[in-house]
Amino acid sequence: LLFMGALLGYLYYRTQNLWLSIFVHLLNNGLIVIFTATNKAKITSLDLEQDPPLYLSIIGLLLFAALIYYFHQRTKALAEEEL
Repeated sequence: LLFMGALLGYLYYRTQNLWLSIFVHLLNNGLIVIFTATNKAKITSLDLEQDPPLYLSIIGLLLFAALIYYFHQRTKALAEEEL
């Protein structure tokens, strides 16, 4: 939750666009719903309600870092174009 809050806050701070943060939040919640539904339907064995596997946390942290870097570079480039 801490990382998601930081990402959403950072997205808004850099872009001044609340809709982007809302979209990312919607995407995150949608993925959780899909993972939970596939687990309950016995399609996957990934249970996010119990104990998420360590590899999933590592992938999430790497994705978080990559997104922060991407948005930082992208918004920096857009700001320089406006000058």
